[in-house]
Amino acid sequence: MQRTLSHLVGFFRRACLLDKISQLRMGQFFPAKAKPRIMRFGYLEPLEDRLVPAVSFTTDPSGSILFREDDPLGMGSGNAGQGDGKDNLELRVNVDTNSLEYQWTAPDRVGGSQSSGWQQTNWDISVADATKTRTIQIKVSGDVTFTGSAIVSLGSSLVIDGKMTSGGQTWDSARSPDLIRISTDIKTCGGNLSIYNAGSITVDPGKIISTRMLAHVGTNDATTPSRGNSGSIVLQAENPDKYNSFLNASWTDNVITIGAKAKLFAHAVNSGGTEYTEGDITVTSANTDIILFAGLGGTNRSTRIDIESGAGLFGNNITVSAKGGELDATVIDGISRLISNWGENPGGFGFLANLLPLIGFGASQFLDLPINVDVRIASAEVNVKDTIDDNSSSDVPWRVTYSNDDSRTLIDGSGNVKVNAFSRSTAFGNARMMDTGTIGAKLTNALGSFGFAIGFLWSEPKAIATIGQNVRVNAGTDLVIESEIHALAQGKALVTSNTGNDTKNNITNNTLAKMPLVNGFAAKEDTSPATRYDRKQLATSMQIIKSTSTVLVDTGADLVAGGNARIMALGKSENSGISCTTSFGDGQGGMTFTFGNVTNDITTTVNGSVTSQAAAAAKANVVKTATINPFKDIDYTNNRVRVNNHGYSDGDNFVYDPGKNKPIPGLESGVTYIAGIDASWSSQDKTNYFKIYKINDGGSRGDLVTFQAPPGLVKSGTFYGFASVDPVGHALMFPYDPGLATGDSVTYRGSAGKSIDGLTDGAQYVVVADPSPFFRYYLIPVASRANAQAVASAALGGYTNGRTIGTDTFRGYQTAYNALKAEGSSEEEAVAQAQLEAMIAADNAANATGFVAQADIKAYLTKSNNSTLLIDQFFTGESLIRTATAHGLVAGDAVTFKAPFGLTVSLAEQTTYYAIPDPTDSTGKTLWLASTQQGAINAYNNGLAAKTAAELGAAYLFQ
Repeated sequence: MQRTLSHLVGFFRRACLLDKISQLRMGQFFPAKAKPRIMRFGYLEPLEDRLVPAVSFTTDPSGSILFREDDPLGMGSGNAGQGDGKDNLELRVNVDTNSLEYQWTAPDRVGGSQSSGWQQTNWDISVADATKTRTIQIKVSGDVTFTGSAIVSLGSSLVIDGKMTSGGQTWDSARSPDLIRISTDIKTCGGNLSIYNAGSITVDPGKIISTRMLAHVGTNDATTPSRGNSGSIVLQAENPDKYNSFLNASWTDNVITIGAKAKLFAHAVNSGGTEYTEGDITVTSANTDIILFAGLGGTNRSTRIDIESGAGLFGNNITVSAKGGELDATVIDGISRLISNWGENPGGFGFLANLLPLIGFGASQFLDLPINVDVRIASAEVNVKDTIDDNSSSDVPWRVTYSNDDSRTLIDGSGNVKVNAFSRSTAFGNARMMDTGTIGAKLTNALGSFGFAIGFLWSEPKAIATIGQNVRVNAGTDLVIESEIHALAQGKALVTSNTGNDTKNNITNNTLAKMPLVNGFAAKEDTSPATRYDRKQLATSMQIIKSTSTVLVDTGADLVAGGNARIMALGKSENSGISCTTSFGDGQGGMTFTFGNVTNDITTTVNGSVTSQAAAAAKANVVKTATINPFKDIDYTNNRVRVNNHGYSDGDNFVYDPGKNKPIPGLESGVTYIAGIDASWSSQDKTNYFKIYKINDGGSRGDLVTFQAPPGLVKSGTFYGFASVDPVGHALMFPYDPGLATGDSVTYRGSAGKSIDGLTDGAQYVVVADPSPFFRYYLIPVASRANAQAVASAALGGYTNGRTIGTDTFRGYQTAYNALKAEGSSEEEAVAQAQLEAMIAADNAANATGFVAQADIKAYLTKSNNSTLLIDQFFTGESLIRTATAHGLVAGDAVTFKAPFGLTVSLAEQTTYYAIPDPTDSTGKTLWLASTQQGAINAYNNGLAAKTAAELGAAYLFQ
């Protein structure tokens, strides 16, 4: 045991030193930002921990001015190489010249210099724009405060942009501010106002942001009549490193604060018959990421919106929304999002995004460890703080009496008002120990005959929406106050011992890998000779979920909706684990342990008053139970669901629950939908069919849910979808009994993006049922109908009597069952293994007749010369593709993707992509794909430039 611990400690110590190695390679160490988060793993993280900016600015004819840091990475020469960043940039408008001025008020962290006073830009932002077509854009890099006298743009739209990217491209040497502070009034006189930042945004107490065009200036911005349409207001704080969830877990929390008695005015006050329109107000914060790696690490994503006492928001549609945690529910979704954007916007997701593929193989090996720890904590809060009780009647229109310095908190929208907090926490991964691979071989040698895999997953989302004491919220139409959490903890612990040819059971690993029921536990390339015998194996997986979703409408709060009002806390959690040990007959014993625990705190508390002035109250949820089989109970032609005697009426609400199965594509588990019954249907169809509609925020009927049909067989007008194809036995596999029999005539119907080789869409075939109990069917061309019984007899013979395939003998069912029982197998084990072994023999015998259609699933890339490349493997964790042979592609070469049925990837069928060859692969078989040619070329060049640093880190870790 001491020897074992020594090996493991040494291994992980090298892993933790990666950060220092990468920093030394770049020539210096970098200071970290404040508030480091849990389980910080820092390989190449210094690229995200940029220094504060130096002030330099450029302008362009489009009406943009850019303040940026001169040398954030310290990679230049001279003083710039020492880090020229200046902290606390201040911007103001000189009221005498109407030009923008700047200064910095804190010294450089390294150089020690600071501004000697206000500096002129001679950039006039106050030019009148009666047509409202001019946009003034101020791009800021580094913490910035807008101060001095009011900023007035006289009708031009104003954009204050602190995001790290613009137009999909990273600013040259740019760093997003930790904070944009509005310490002065901003008035656009009818123009739109947008403030974007990757960090936080603060509107100081008592400050006014107004997009109203007033009849006369200098009076009450709340009640003065309008002389034109009002512009919109957007405050948006979103973190920049959503594509860097594993490698940089330390981003400072972002917060939007609307200070005490601060006002956001986008409404209109009409008088004398005017009909000026109001602008929308959108206040959103998001601290989110996309899961690229599932393994050893963790993230803590928190975001918050605080509306302090006495703040006022007046406009049309008003949205206040906070989102924290993962953007996507699965790794596949995250990779899909990354691939779809990376080619067009190289570098657009932060400096580190371009380097992710370079450490792809190294990261996958690092994450292929027998210990998997993934901790995901996410928090999103919207707090509308307590305010004074003025004892006014709810019938009094506050807009009439409200003032610039009013102490009452009021959110007043003439349209929809939505206050929402959403948090998603997704923890999953695999703990694996195998005898093959760089790490697997080392661990096997270190541990001797003992093998283990331990996984621990923690998912903790929190979403809180609070309407404080005495707060008034008015919605002209629908009102929604909502919190929602999604929690996932899904783990697998797997220990395998690869023993080459298993003489005891006469089955090779290569054959085992092709069996459709093995579910990929034995990788098809796992054909190395035996490395260790007499294994004792332990696999354990623990999944913990602790979730909170809370809505509070506190004492004295008064909420009024002209339409529907929905006050609701929602939650959805999924906890699953698999523990498995396999040794193919040579192991002494295996122990598995799986533990899952879910704690959900989902509460809605209303201590104030909620009034809906809708003409009729919304229908209550209708609770019914119905089972839907997506392969046979969906009428794909008419896009409706078949449930006999369903009992729904048109407009009834229902909650969709897939149980232990995956949701039907197009539907989400735990979501409420509306049943639709068309008046034109026959009475029988009304009894047995219904359509499914989404629900809008206000509770009204939304979009129709559309379904895409899977591949299937049509018999006598009835469609039977199947779930998969066995590429070895060339059999179609159904997850239910379709009732098909040998000799039945069917028509094959393909599905877009789910191609099956060997079958022709619309062609007629004859069914041959295989003799196993697994609902598997062979197809033979209709021209060979007379041979259907011959194929059936051959398959039955193989299943009953067994068959020799090459050097391997597969026993018939009864022979295998008797032998397994004699060896001490349980009844369940003996039946399952005997059925599997006999099924392989049946498949071989049926296909040997030469009449079975060779249904197969393969993914291809078609090159510009029409030659094809067979895709051998998808590395989903790295968005990487490996071809069976050297691809011979150069950066930017065009290829067309052909998707096989049953493959879930983000690539679209028959879509052209552009090759990004992997510069680290000497075999020339691996590549990424981009959606634009220039994006592919840029990404490849970026890869070559950073290759040396990545190789150094990987070499140190895996030496």
